[in-house]
This record gives sequence, structure tokens and C-alpha cells, in this order.
Amino acid sequence: MPVINQNLDVNVRISVSAHFLKKARAPQLLFGRFNFNAPGLRFEGVTASRDVDHNGKVMFNVVLDELPDHTLRLFGTSLKYAGPRVPLREHVNVSNIAISSEEGNLDDAEVSEEEDKEEPVNDEVWTIREVSVDERLASV
Repeated sequence: MPVINQNLDVNVRISVSAHFLKKARAPQLLFGRFNFNAPGLRFEGVTASRDVDHNGKVMFNVVLDELPDHTLRLFGTSLKYAGPRVPLREHVNVSNIAISSEEGNLDDAEVSEEEDKEEPVNDEVWTIREVSVDERLASV
């Protein structure tokens, strides 16, 4: 029996082999975009939650990068730890703060109205990949 990686927890990056996704409705959700019989095919994603089933096996709810709108329930032994999830840093605009020239401390600083607005922070991690298009399938 495979052993669960001790680094697996909620909200960490993982990868999973296509073999384990066949039972989790992933081929139907991906509409044949990938050949699930290809050797070495792996998908990356993020763990959403962790629980134990009635047989005492650790299960994870996983959101794959290829299926961001669906959550798949997978055994913990089928997941490979890929690293911690990297949150996006919030952007702080320092140029909008005017410091009083007399005292020079931050207590007298004035914050502009633009900085009062809260911007939504996207928690998704985007990866840069090459895109290839099959010219035979693309319509002109």
C-alpha cells in the first residue's frame, strides 16, 4: 500500500497521474482534450479540503488547473506533493501617500481616495505554458 506524503495538507500544490483520474469523471469533463492512455500524463492542481472516509482512508477534494470549476474527490495516496501554494502579493501604491514636510512622521500622512478602494485579489496561480495549435483542426 502506498504511503501518503506527509506534506499533503489543505491548500497545497499537487500533481496527480491520469490513471487515478479515470475513475473521478475527469475524462468526461475534459471532453477528450487529452489522451488518458498516454504514458506519463499528469495534471496539477490545489487541494481544497481533507477528510477521512468510512474505511479510514484519507481523501482530498482537489481543484485541477485544467478544471477550475470542478472539485474532484481523490485518495491521498494518489496525490504527489508539488510544493506550497504561492499567494499573490498585494500591490501597495506608495506614491499616493503625501508626508507632511514639517513633522515628517507617518501620523500626518494623507491617503488619497484611490487607495481607499479595495481591489479584489485573485488567489489563483497561473502558469505560463506553450500553446500549440493543430492546423488541421483549426478553422481558417
